[in-house]
Amino acid sequence: MPEQNKIKGDNNTTTVVRILSESRVAINKKPIADIHMEDQFLLYELTEEIIDPISNENLGQLKLYKGTGKVVDIQDTMAIVQSDRESLKSPLFSAAQMLYEGRPEKILMPFNNPKVGDMAERIIYVKDGEIL
Repeated sequence: MPEQNKIKGDNNTTTVVRILSESRVAINKKPIADIHMEDQFLLYELTEEIIDPISNENLGQLKLYKGTGKVVDIQDTMAIVQSDRESLKSPLFSAAQMLYEGRPEKILMPFNNPKVGDMAERIIYVKDGEIL
């Protein structure tokens, strides 16, 4: 495992275990046993620990965000997460084209350089104190 992706703590962390494409990754289901279709995950990489050069204090690790995605397949020990970031097929899609052709086609944007060992954290939405 590359140095920047080493994780402190136990093996009960949800991580990227395989890169399937730039926009699809497989994650392990630890410690989240109740993953459901359409659950949303945030992918990120942890940097090495950062030491303040003046105080010599350990400031911890930075999270470098890779993007968000939704679960599209669930298996016994893994799940597949697909990027849910979208972009217009052509950024130069004009109002005239929209009138003539209809809505512009959307394409999936890839994760930002996903790697095996990246972290995967489920995004939980809360409204009025209730988990949605």
